[in-house]
Amino acid sequence: MALLRQDWKIAYRNGFFFITIIVALLYVALVRWVLPIGGETEPVPLGVYDRTEGRVWETWLADRPENFRFYDSEEEMVNAIQGKKALGLVIGEEGWTVYRQGYESDRDIAFLVTSLNTLSEAKRGQLNLDDVFIETLEAEAPPVTLVTQMVPLLMATDIILLGFFFAAAMVFNEKKENSLTALRVSPIPVFRYLLSKIGVNVGFSLIFSVFFLLLSGFFNGYTLTLFGVILLSSFVMSGIGVLLGCFYSSISDFIYPAFIVTLVCMIPGLLPLLSDIGINLPVSLVEWIPSYHVFRETHHLLFQPGESQAFRAVVVLAIESVAIFGLCVWAYRRRYFRLGPSSKMALTKGETV
Repeated sequence: MALLRQDWKIAYRNGFFFITIIVALLYVALVRWVLPIGGETEPVPLGVYDRTEGRVWETWLADRPENFRFYDSEEEMVNAIQGKKALGLVIGEEGWTVYRQGYESDRDIAFLVTSLNTLSEAKRGQLNLDDVFIETLEAEAPPVTLVTQMVPLLMATDIILLGFFFAAAMVFNEKKENSLTALRVSPIPVFRYLLSKIGVNVGFSLIFSVFFLLLSGFFNGYTLTLFGVILLSSFVMSGIGVLLGCFYSSISDFIYPAFIVTLVCMIPGLLPLLSDIGINLPVSLVEWIPSYHVFRETHHLLFQPGESQAFRAVVVLAIESVAIFGLCVWAYRRRYFRLGPSSKMALTKGETV
């Protein structure tokens, strides 16, 4: 506990606590006052130009509740939807043409085409719309909003930044002050030294989470479960920061591997985009990225508890925590707690061995 208090005081003196609070308050302001909190994703308008004889489709579609908008020419329709969140449809005797903006996924367009085929069959008498049944997977599913998409991203970003970078920064600070040299004659076991460094940064992540979720109004009955996921995710990321800090002498040398780790940790947040461009990564692989469970469980536990897989997330993160901590113990024991004469001389000069 004495070592933990000492590391906490050092982190506090270096401004880590204030950075944590400031970032939390900035995120709260972003969620409460900048991002739109209304929320529902409105149906995408479908501009329609019917060039069939007698415009029989326009007459038929006008009686339906879908979000159709009709135009007198193809050019008028294209000009009306261009650059907006809308799609266009030209109905002709020889076939139908769908106009897309370019940002829609192929899956969304395929769904639209399937829907249009259903309407076509219904109009021709081959299928009665009353025979089309809709199954609702989750009756109380929240609307997809920018807030529900951003909160998991903000939480995961915090875990990456605070857990990973702060932990590495603490190690580099001790290297700069040659504090690690004292470990050769200190009775402190290596695992206690590492638990202290990681524990302080896990504490920062939990402090951030409490401030952010409480002030943003996202506390619910599942928040404690989410804290468990955050604790383990932060432990893993802090452990990775401490582990990499063992092998580099300064922050400047650490930048490139840190960039790679950060990029990998952002992959879970990019999965929808990757899927849209045809890159489908297997979940069995992606779930071993620590940030994956923060992305997933933050969304599900706060907005869709019925879809949560918190137990699986805890198991995977617990395995990663043990593995990363074991690697940290091995690396620091080999590099700093059991040094030969030449290694000790190099360490005294502030170099890595």
